[in-house]
Amino acid sequence: MAARATEFHSPIYGLFEHAQVVEVDNRPAHKFKCHRRTCTAKVRRYLDTKDAGSTGNLQKHAKACWGEAVVKAVDTAINATEVRTKLVSNVLKDGSITMAFETKSRERGNYST
Repeated sequence: MAARATEFHSPIYGLFEHAQVVEVDNRPAHKFKCHRRTCTAKVRRYLDTKDAGSTGNLQKHAKACWGEAVVKAVDTAINATEVRTKLVSNVLKDGSITMAFETKSRERGNYST
């Protein structure tokens, strides 16, 4: 069975490295590795199902690993490229999302985590 090509338009993909196509139990799947340096998790998504394009598992892992605030910031991004270049690099650099919000709004503010 051939793996279906899946479009990666959702901004949540920015928190993960580019997907690898692998076989798990003779089933084609995408394997996503989290971008967070300390995380070794790999999220799989089977390609032979009706919901092959679902991002539910990615969202669930992102909330547990990166936190609710980062996932909310990701949801406001245009695409995964913007998340990788602006948000992920800033969060990994200083450990907070304050920098990412400041670059977006250019205003100083208070942020609750």
